[in-house]
Amino acid sequence: MDKKWQQQGSIQPEDRTIGIMGLGNIGRGIGDSLVNQGFKVLGWGANQKSSLGDIQHFFGDEQLGDFLEKTDILINVLPLTESTTNILRKQELQRLPRGAFIINMGRGGIVNEADLLSLLDEGHITAAAMDVFEEEPLSELLKKLGNHIGIMGYDVEDYFKMGIELSDAKIDEKIRQRESARASKDFAMSDQIRDELLARGIILEDSINGTTWRRK
Repeated sequence: MDKKWQQQGSIQPEDRTIGIMGLGNIGRGIGDSLVNQGFKVLGWGANQKSSLGDIQHFFGDEQLGDFLEKTDILINVLPLTESTTNILRKQELQRLPRGAFIINMGRGGIVNEADLLSLLDEGHITAAAMDVFEEEPLSELLKKLGNHIGIMGYDVEDYFKMGIELSDAKIDEKIRQRESARASKDFAMSDQIRDELLARGIILEDSINGTTWRRK
């Protein structure tokens, strides 16, 4: 059978609108950088700003909905105050276009994590990059997020150590990530974790590049 290479079109900066919540020095710096890269950038803050250059400005509660509806990628750098706590709940997050992406690099407690998880599961939000959480270190929330396709950064050993049950699909995904990265060192692994992985049909082969994982 002849195989044909089908080139996929790439998404250009002008095809995505990025919205920044928080227009202090950090938010303004992020916005200016993104504008210089060709993105359309919106900014929202509690109060009106005198001049934001090429960043389209929204402010106040009355303009928050319009701001969210025009935002494909939402970046939060707001400080945590009485007025910003839980400012992004389900009713606000649903104003984002379907397929939106959220980056929270501000403070935990601004994005309602239970509502975000619900919208991730529904597919309204495609993915979220969370640098901060309301409760740290993570406990029950991480267990709920463990098998979510948008959650990355932990290896399989970490999940087992934290008592988080993984689906076979999630284990396969982690194997692909591990082999793609070609980790240069092996991770400490207890006999219990190794036995559990072997019972799930995982073959572990030690090599100079670390441990290779594959299914039988």
